Amino acid sequence: MRVKMLKRVYLDYNATVPPLPACLEAISHTMQTTLGNSSSVHHWGQNTRRLLERARKTLAESIEAHPDHVVFTSGGTEGNNHLLRGAPWHVVLMDPTAHDSAFKALEKGEMLKVSESGVIDLAHLEKKLSTCADQGSVLISVNSPNNETGVIQPLEDIVRLAHAYDHVFVHVDASQALGKVPLSFSKLAIDAMTLCAHKMGGPQGIGALVLRETISLQSLMRGGGQEKSRRSGTENIMAICGWQAALENMPDLQHLRKWHDHLETVLRTAAPESVVVGGQAPRVCNTTNITMPGVPNHTQVMSLDLAGFAVSAGSACSSGKVSISRVIKAMIPQDSVAETALRISSGWQTTQSDLDHFSKAWIQLFNQTRQNK
Repeated sequence: MRVKMLKRVYLDYNATVPPLPACLEAISHTMQTTLGNSSSVHHWGQNTRRLLERARKTLAESIEAHPDHVVFTSGGTEGNNHLLRGAPWHVVLMDPTAHDSAFKALEKGEMLKVSESGVIDLAHLEKKLSTCADQGSVLISVNSPNNETGVIQPLEDIVRLAHAYDHVFVHVDASQALGKVPLSFSKLAIDAMTLCAHKMGGPQGIGALVLRETISLQSLMRGGGQEKSRRSGTENIMAICGWQAALENMPDLQHLRKWHDHLETVLRTAAPESVVVGGQAPRVCNTTNITMPGVPNHTQVMSLDLAGFAVSAGSACSSGKVSISRVIKAMIPQDSVAETALRISSGWQTTQSDLDHFSKAWIQLFNQTRQNK
């Protein structure tokens, strides 16, 4: 008797994206052909330095920034911590839907307000600025696109309000942005940006903090003074070259928007009381966060995993815990609703058939739990 193998479908791209083939090839090639520390002055070291600066230029061009603004880090968590803890901010105005790596980086920050759709309340921000802008350097830190809901913040309006004052700076955690939304560091006129390679098909363990020279940043890593003394530690040239290759081969993901729109329509037709979290706000093309009425998210995650689908109840960086998401709670105060929210995020390997099969499994689980009550 032949046992039918369970087909597994990965729908957790916002947690981490499978590395693009070009990324894997570049890492392998670099590991086999590159010798030398980029800080060394001899031939081998300078060859590695050229690879490093070439990759820095590629990353800068992809976000329309100057290469001198790019500081390589180990990922989004380090980048957020570096900015929030490495400068003498007098006041930090924090997006309540920020990733934990920003939200928990400071012992004390002043929370902004968001709408039910997860969009920063601009009137509240303006009021906050009017009361704190004269207290010294102020940082506004926002997460866009949001890793749990896909919501895109009105960055142009936030920057406009901030730059009406001296010494007010804007930081965007854009870890989820590359390959999904247009990104221009120069046109947005933001002051700092966090980027992460493995959220777009690059390798894990590499990221970047992009910042203007107007921000005086002290290195959290003490050592050899790499990255122009902004981040000590030998640069991870294999991962950096892998990221460069991923940036040069980013696939077009915009077709995913139509598929997710269809997915949301199908699920809401089957469960009319379900809520698409952030559904009234601009969102990235690959993310759906939806509630399943009456079914806790931990039940959904486990049941759908048994059915072969990898999905998430929140940020993957929360030590594997499945609980009510702080981000969702900021948008939906009712625990009974917030605890039923599930994230489905797709990417370059996802097919329309994957999402169709997922919708059938979701509806089957919903119907089963409703019948058992």
